[in-house]
Amino acid sequence: MTSSPVFAVAVAMGLRDRCAGDRIALGHGTIETLLLSLVVSVCAQVLTAVAVRTRIAPGGGILLIVMDVQMFMTKKTSAP
Repeated sequence: MTSSPVFAVAVAMGLRDRCAGDRIALGHGTIETLLLSLVVSVCAQVLTAVAVRTRIAPGGGILLIVMDVQMFMTKKTSAP
């Protein structure tokens, strides 16, 4: 990870105000919580749609079968 502009501002403001880091962390947590709740609510609406569920379920089943076949084909030794 590299330094970001937010990190530079946090360091610069931290030299002026002892509570700057706390305020930056609180603001970041607030924004991240709001964005996460937005993403979760949109995903919940999309994933509960009947059209989406009828496409995801067969796709997931097919994917599991393909992974099982690959696992058995790449098995080199038998279990003891």
